[in-house]
Amino acid sequence: MHVTSLIPRAGDSTMQNVEVPTMAFPPEVMNMSEQVPEMAARGQTVPWHLARAHSDANPKPRSHDIRGCYKIESDSNPFCMLCPFYVCNEPCACCGSPAEDGFISTGCISGIPLATCFVFWGSCERDGNGWVTRDKHGIKTGEILVLDNFGTHAYYSLQCCSNRFNETPCCVAKKASCCGGAAVPIKG
Repeated sequence: MHVTSLIPRAGDSTMQNVEVPTMAFPPEVMNMSEQVPEMAARGQTVPWHLARAHSDANPKPRSHDIRGCYKIESDSNPFCMLCPFYVCNEPCACCGSPAEDGFISTGCISGIPLATCFVFWGSCERDGNGWVTRDKHGIKTGEILVLDNFGTHAYYSLQCCSNRFNETPCCVAKKASCCGGAAVPIKG
């Protein structure tokens, strides 16, 4: 057995111990990942490998850290580009997980959830410091990673027919004031 086979690869699940970072990044990537919060603040695209390295290098965020109203932004997803769209994130105890690990996002207008109880995304499964998303068949489709201390988070999807992540996020959720949500740093 080679030593390299013991190091998890990007996209591999480590659900048996979700407290341990799942990636082994070289020092130069870890140094570059320190720039992630500034990139997010400037509205720059944060590549997946930097977002994941940043996420794994910081304390594990809880669902309460991303609670509230967020504006969804995207340069590539046509749905997010149509008009300003908002989601309200709420912690939930789902799948037998504590409420600090699970969350759901519902669409909202001016901070009021839409009448239909349509969930846009959410997860109670963790992989390192990210939340895993799966399709209705249980196949992993991507992950949600927190980018800064204000709860800005991005959704990164898997490449088609692969376990590799797209480097560009599908969309980024930035804290909005539509429901009284002010950008308040996460307490560490």
